[in-house]
Amino acid sequence: MADRKYTVRPADNQQILAIFARNFKKLFTMKKSILTLLFLISISVGVQAQAAGSPADTAKVYHVIDKMPQYPGGQGALRAFLVLNLHYPVVAEKSGVQGRVVMKFTVSRNGSIRNLSAVDCKITDYDKRVFNRLTADEQMKLKKACAKGFAKEAARVIRLMPKWEPAEADGKKIDVAFSLPVGFNLR
Repeated sequence: MADRKYTVRPADNQQILAIFARNFKKLFTMKKSILTLLFLISISVGVQAQAAGSPADTAKVYHVIDKMPQYPGGQGALRAFLVLNLHYPVVAEKSGVQGRVVMKFTVSRNGSIRNLSAVDCKITDYDKRVFNRLTADEQMKLKKACAKGFAKEAARVIRLMPKWEPAEADGKKIDVAFSLPVGFNLR
């Protein structure tokens, strides 16, 4: 075969804009699809699992789990429990602040919950009329107070939960790390 020679020259702005315009709809649709998929995954399961054995079991790391831990009655019962037991933090309610906190904990082999912590807390919306009257420093303090309130309330409710059905791997009950997103929305 004969060697072919190619000339590479930089594209001008019009060429870049033309390519972008041709592909914008595809890019937008793909981005929208990916975001929708990520959102559905996060709310339908809200689970990230990894083996979290006790110190005696640290040599065994499970990459495949036969059965994930489950709240008694399944996802619907878990959502119902959260709705019935969550109390909106007063400071957040008065300020019109909404948010989401991800709680991480271990579901032990006996179904109990331990190692509970808030790993991510985000303010998703707030009442602009309230915040516009505050200084930037006061806004930051209020957001932190609301985030702390969300984390404390989510932890309180998770501690109220009954024992879960534990995870299983290789026919044995195992400890598993579990992440649960908890939303606080004013309606």
